[in-house]
Amino acid sequence: MSIELRSSKLLVALCLNKGKSMQQISKLLGLSLCSYDLNKIVEKLKAEGMLTNVDVSPKGIFAEPTDLAMERVDTLAA
Repeated sequence: MSIELRSSKLLVALCLNKGKSMQQISKLLGLSLCSYDLNKIVEKLKAEGMLTNVDVSPKGIFAEPTDLAMERVDTLAA
């Protein structure tokens, strides 16, 4: 599965599961992603303006979707 597809899936799931870590969300989706891949995806989404308040802690990677991310998710769902 391409990084773009995984990024889109994580973004949609993040919008639906606010407050959960990216690791928890990837497990819910059945995506096998290591921390390196998750960091890469988070940095990519942050650079695109999709994520804000990114917090990397021992408990996981937490982020909040922006309004732009919500618009993109609406487009993907349509």
